[in-house]
Amino acid sequence: MTLRITTSHNRNITIIINVYASTMTYPDDEKEAFYSQLKDTLANVPAVDKLVLLSDLNARVGHNYNTWSPVLGKFGKGNSNSNGELLLCLCTEFELAITNTYFQHSDNHYYSWEHPRSKRRHLLDYVITRRKDLKDAKNTKAMRGPDCQTDDYLIKTTFKFSIKPVYSRATTKRKRKLNTSKLGDRKWQD
Repeated sequence: MTLRITTSHNRNITIIINVYASTMTYPDDEKEAFYSQLKDTLANVPAVDKLVLLSDLNARVGHNYNTWSPVLGKFGKGNSNSNGELLLCLCTEFELAITNTYFQHSDNHYYSWEHPRSKRRHLLDYVITRRKDLKDAKNTKAMRGPDCQTDDYLIKTTFKFSIKPVYSRATTKRKRKLNTSKLGDRKWQD
């Protein structure tokens, strides 16, 4: 689902909501079909729009900031998996950043899912934006407490968009050329 909001300055914010990726147990061709569809959706978002992608991507991106520094922040945790590699490659291709890894939080506010039997926690739900708009993201964290009949914790994100109006290029007046041929050969006197 995609929501496009027009702001007061005639600029747009595009929010892609309810993105749910296949888990690790699905065949690779289904995962590739999902990422292909997501790429098509992202390619159709105009480059001038602010972009927010809210998703349960069932991917672990890990903490390898040195390798994925444009995509990941310094506060990633854990190890990545094959779904995480797909997500990181997608973010690199579209110049996106995973905001969850840009803010330091305790484990209780970092991980978004806990395995029911092993009780191991993972970050699987993400808020993603364009790298150039990362300055607009003020916080992203998992919320404890709200029970929404799901095994994932809610992710709360705060953005403060700095939206500048679109200015049309000022039309420059052409300098009129003087027609000096009408002056003739007159001699000017002081």
